[in-house]
Amino acid sequence: NSECMKIMKRVIVVCVTMLLCGCDLVHWNETYLQSYTWAYCVIDDKSEAEVVIGGDKIFFSLPLEKYAIRDESSGAYDELSRLYGDDNFNTWSYWLVFGPKSNSWAFPFSTFEIVGVADFDDHHPAGALLNDVVEITYTTHKFFIENGYQHTDKGRASDDYSGNQVTKKLSELLPDDAIFMEPESFVLSFSSQPTIAQQNRFSLKVCLEGEEPYIVEFDMDFGASE
Repeated sequence: NSECMKIMKRVIVVCVTMLLCGCDLVHWNETYLQSYTWAYCVIDDKSEAEVVIGGDKIFFSLPLEKYAIRDESSGAYDELSRLYGDDNFNTWSYWLVFGPKSNSWAFPFSTFEIVGVADFDDHHPAGALLNDVVEITYTTHKFFIENGYQHTDKGRASDDYSGNQVTKKLSELLPDDAIFMEPESFVLSFSSQPTIAQQNRFSLKVCLEGEEPYIVEFDMDFGASE
């Protein structure tokens, strides 16, 4: 019957995985995964962080070190999973090899801001915060998890992907938006053009709660993207 077939498939998957990958790659004592996400929070090597300018888009990524809260003795990972409602995934642990869980930050932002080094327009002199004229696009697993590990139609990329794409003004980004956000990259874009100088220099500051801030300066030529 179908139940026997499912069991046989699982046995085959376990045997193949042990042969190809080694037993030490999977927590075989954890038969079912209770949470969907791995947790990240540490900004690792600031020298390797990257800002890439593509037309009027700013592609920004932070090098990250996996946050070591998967240590069963600490209980910290389970505590965070319960706190953020990601503790009822209940999926068999072969996902660790054949469908890795999604990477997410586990702590809120304390800072995410862009400042103009030079005058931007009449309302944004040098040194002013530009979060109200900058939009951020990112991917989050928040809606998938809050919907009982079921897909939603809110910015969904595809049927087999749990991430939802969100675009909002940087000034509207909330600290808790970082939780369940994919950490590898963000896309930033200006919703308005500078009126004083087409070439400008900006300072981007990002900090996760409890971590040292990361600050990078970059130049943009708005005339070049026309």
